Amino acid sequence: MSNDELFARLQQWAATHGLTRDPYVARLLTALERQQDLAYWATINPFELLPSPTTSASRYLRWSRQIALWRNVTIFVPLALTWYAIAEATSAFEEFVQRNATATANFLEFWQNGYGILPEFWRIGSVARLDVYIIIVIILMSLASGLLHARAQQVDAAESEHFEQERIALALDISRYLHSAREISTVTLSDDVAEAIHALRQVTKDLANAAEQVSVAHTSHAEVAPKLTALLDQLTQLVDATQRGVSNTGAAFGDALRTLVTATSDLQNALQKDVAAAGAELASAAHDVRQRALDLQRRLSTLLDPDR
Repeated sequence: MSNDELFARLQQWAATHGLTRDPYVARLLTALERQQDLAYWATINPFELLPSPTTSASRYLRWSRQIALWRNVTIFVPLALTWYAIAEATSAFEEFVQRNATATANFLEFWQNGYGILPEFWRIGSVARLDVYIIIVIILMSLASGLLHARAQQVDAAESEHFEQERIALALDISRYLHSAREISTVTLSDDVAEAIHALRQVTKDLANAAEQVSVAHTSHAEVAPKLTALLDQLTQLVDATQRGVSNTGAAFGDALRTLVTATSDLQNALQKDVAAAGAELASAAHDVRQRALDLQRRLSTLLDPDR
């Protein structure tokens, strides 16, 4: 993945999930756009700092909390309404008694009938009916709040798994791209050299296979064979020595690389004298070995002499 491709993918992912203002994402986008400080960003673990997108479950949770809040407030409305109706009925009943001193009506009967003094809205039947309606609304609000909360859990479980897989895939791409931007150090050199040595081992096998195809009867092979054998021995020794510990044998490894470069140069010169005899495949393999050895030598030189 190129720098432009990673920049475009990270930018699109951040814009889709509303994460463009996240400190890690915003500054990494700037670094990728300018192609600056990539060695620094290579030391940061994207799996830890790449933010997790927020699922749409938060919307359902917000609605659930708002409905639950209004339900909790509405619970007290029937109680307040009933007591206020009692207060209104009490005042009206007192006025009724003063007007009709000889009447024999009790309070509940008065609250039910009103006798022209208590308004219809505050009579016991009307208040009771209104309380029932309010309680039904409270029940529906409780049901809605519970359903929204359950929906939020379902959405969160489904989207979280998808978003996390998407985030890990992006973090892997970031890590893979920035891996090549790491500064050469005693910590990173071992990994780099191990990768290059693995490639050298494969090239060694290719070189040996190509050598088997060279006709032993050809006269030019008599000159090539000793150098090829020596090169294969040096490659084998170099690979074995490296796997025993590159970090502790930097100077020795450098000497081995310089010897390898010299040997491949001699072999390549010998092959160029008679490519038809030695085989184009063998010549190509020798050239490939030399190029990989030179690359290893440059990496090691940076470690041994940083100011070089």
